[in-house]
Amino acid sequence: MKSELSKPGWLVFAVLVCLFGLESVYTGLRELTSLILGGSVSRHTIFEWFHGNGVAPEYLFGGTLFAVGVLLILFFRRVGVADEAVPLGRISIGVFVLIVFGIYIDFEVSKLVYFFFWIGSSGAELEIYRPEYEQTYSAGLLLAFALAAIIAAPLTEEVMFRGLLFGTLTARGAPVWIAVLISAVLFAWTHQQYTSVGQFMVLVSGLFFGALRVYTGGLLAPILAHSLFNATVTYLNFF
Repeated sequence: MKSELSKPGWLVFAVLVCLFGLESVYTGLRELTSLILGGSVSRHTIFEWFHGNGVAPEYLFGGTLFAVGVLLILFFRRVGVADEAVPLGRISIGVFVLIVFGIYIDFEVSKLVYFFFWIGSSGAELEIYRPEYEQTYSAGLLLAFALAAIIAAPLTEEVMFRGLLFGTLTARGAPVWIAVLISAVLFAWTHQQYTSVGQFMVLVSGLFFGALRVYTGGLLAPILAHSLFNATVTYLNFF
């Protein structure tokens, strides 16, 4: 029986969702808010609600991110492709140990990435974030940041990249390693808040999550790994 995800329209949909889905939804919410409150609140104020530095924008972004992931899962169930697009896969103590070890290796490889970029810059200090995306880490932001990074991002990004995109590519006959690589490259590219060195680090993580997707046959392991990785980064940033 031919896979539903092998139809050409699904590949186009997968790429568009991965590259522009979240940004489009977030921009749409901002514009809808402007339309509703335009008479009483300035566009600048509304823009700050969505893109400013503070607790409210972080909660708003995290909530939107989580909602997009949940809506995608519901959509896949509705159209009958959930088993292909968002399979659960297996999880066990052995897999958990593999995840913990893999996160350690991920961090070590990321250090090597930084080291090689550092050599290429003749020893100049490298920034991970682009200037316009510089993060502030205060106690008041901890919960909002944690909800976005540890819960919302792992769910939605894994559903998009290791779920829909990976599933669509393999359904159309792409070798597994090509599907892992493409999903990781697009995953890294969408993290525009990072400089080149930061995006290469994200690429390393994307390859790790993709390998877990292949090994376990589903998304539970990549989501858990993504969540634990982000939890570690959050701890290091705040403490």
